[in-house]
Amino acid sequence: MQDINGYKLIREIGRGGQAILWQGQTPEGKNCAAKEYKVGDGGEHEFEMLQKVLQANGSALAHVVEVFGYTVTGERYFLVEELLATSLQDQFSRFPMTGPALMHVGIDTSRALVEIFRAGLVHCDFKPDNILYSLSRRRVVVSDLGIAVLFGQPKRGESEFIAAPELVQGTASPTSDCYQWARVMELLLARRCDIGPKYRLSDFPHLGWVSQGFSDIVRQCTSSNPAERPTPDRLAVSVMQALTNVDVQNGFRYRDAREASPSLMKFIA
Repeated sequence: MQDINGYKLIREIGRGGQAILWQGQTPEGKNCAAKEYKVGDGGEHEFEMLQKVLQANGSALAHVVEVFGYTVTGERYFLVEELLATSLQDQFSRFPMTGPALMHVGIDTSRALVEIFRAGLVHCDFKPDNILYSLSRRRVVVSDLGIAVLFGQPKRGESEFIAAPELVQGTASPTSDCYQWARVMELLLARRCDIGPKYRLSDFPHLGWVSQGFSDIVRQCTSSNPAERPTPDRLAVSVMQALTNVDVQNGFRYRDAREASPSLMKFIA
């Protein structure tokens, strides 16, 4: 166990392109995740972006990962955030998600994009690895704003997931994240982890329980023209409306929007 300025690093739990992820503990004894960067490699930028999101939403974030702070030692920068159980990518390695879980993820991730959108930011790396959830707490959050940028700014890095055309060309649009959100939804609905650019919902005829309204939203979000996609705030409203009163496997039904995501009720006209 390492002690870094009062933060305890218990064990390594993952590695990404820029950072090493540790299970840790804050000086107050609270469980946390500590992302280790080399100084100047993006940790400072990610902390700044997360602070912008927090300030824009005026209170604790519901669907973007909570950051406790940071600490620096030598050439190592540690971004300290809440620790959640698993990611969607981890889920795929074990078993497919159920219909109710898929719908819960669809609703709450669209809400996460609203929180990021309010700050004038584009996540730019929305993918299964960066969607975290806790089944026991029924909480879904989006993490890793390491390459997030302000609207219209040049992108900072490459996403390993399927990026919107304008991101591939080098510039972030306010609707770029909606494109990646839709591609994640296609992946989840197809119950597979290897979906590629050539696939669309229409390629999977067994998805009969998906409402036409939700399918239309996904297709609209994958338009190559950023102006033809909804903005995140409009997306969240449309998703909530499309998934209310939809029957899915095992007889599940969102009979009331409040059962799905109470925090989204204020967005429904």
